[in-house]
Amino acid sequence: MNIIVTDNLTKIYNTGMKKGGITALNNVSINITAGEIFGLLGPNGAGKTTLFKTLLGITSITSGDAVINGLKPTNPESRKKVGYLPENHRFPDYLSGKRLLELTGSMSGVAKSDIAERTDSLLELVDMTRWDDMKLNRY
Repeated sequence: MNIIVTDNLTKIYNTGMKKGGITALNNVSINITAGEIFGLLGPNGAGKTTLFKTLLGITSITSGDAVINGLKPTNPESRKKVGYLPENHRFPDYLSGKRLLELTGSMSGVAKSDIAERTDSLLELVDMTRWDDMKLNRY
């Protein structure tokens, strides 16, 4: 069974400064099967992180196709058996604590009907309810 499949996957970041943007992935095609050990090596800027971000639905695909665990990256179910720990990760400063929890719940496949209740209970658990709408850059 194929766990990860990409077919001519391309990601171009629009910078507004360079005509056509910056191509981070250019027609990448891979097939990774269940039980296979796979390594992705390359220098900084080669597109390794961009590939994972497209597979996890964090970054949109410009063209081509991708499937992870039999599903499109836009389907939260595709990420249920995936762990991802980015290097030097930072949450976007413009998000509030509450919104960050909502997005995390959504990306983790939590039912929309449960997200609000769980978000409120988690904020209460860490005594952050009064700061739920404060932007992260003010924490």
